[in-house]
Amino acid sequence: MTAKPSLMSKRLYQFQIPLFVVSFLTGILIIQYFFSWKPLDDVAKGLNVWSSLVTGITLLYASFVLTLMNIRTVMRRRSFKETFRSASYLGFLVFMLALGFSSPQLTSGTLFRGVYTPITALIGACVWFNSETGLIWASIQRLSVINSFDVALLWITAILTALRNLTAVTTVFPFMNDIGIWIYMVPDRTARNAATAAAAIGAVVLALRALIGKEPGLVEMELK
Repeated sequence: MTAKPSLMSKRLYQFQIPLFVVSFLTGILIIQYFFSWKPLDDVAKGLNVWSSLVTGITLLYASFVLTLMNIRTVMRRRSFKETFRSASYLGFLVFMLALGFSSPQLTSGTLFRGVYTPITALIGACVWFNSETGLIWASIQRLSVINSFDVALLWITAILTALRNLTAVTTVFPFMNDIGIWIYMVPDRTARNAATAAAAIGAVVLALRALIGKEPGLVEMELK
């Protein structure tokens, strides 16, 4: 009878090693972004190639597992809702595979691109419409009363941005387009860059704290 691995060995190969690898590679890419050095650029280029390969393999594996799950759902004939979703997924998968293999050019063929482009555009538009509608409605409900400077500034920015997207308004008042572009290019982009930088620094600090045992992660907590 084989002995079970100790808690320390589990923590090493399930938590410490993956976290160290991710933190190390992230640190290299962050340093290379701010400091251009040919040996470091070559390392970052190689890491990006390998990450693309790993990502492609992972997506292929995920697609394979997802397809098997949907086949199992259809074969077991669960609820109508689950069966309908799985059957729709499998039907669309078969359709796209047949469309891709219908031409020697595969996904680069004119027929595939002519069908794939409007379908993805329609799906993207539906997702955008649902998300934006829900976000706007939730914002109106929560911020219907202007009771602070932040809320007033948010409303003013939203109104100016909406007017910039209206062709009838920008045609009569061309300066509205300049105002909308300035809002997007200056305060919005600055806030996004600052948030991204803060998130990156926070992720590095969190990884360092986890490496020295000051910040237990989800995997480590599950091992307890």
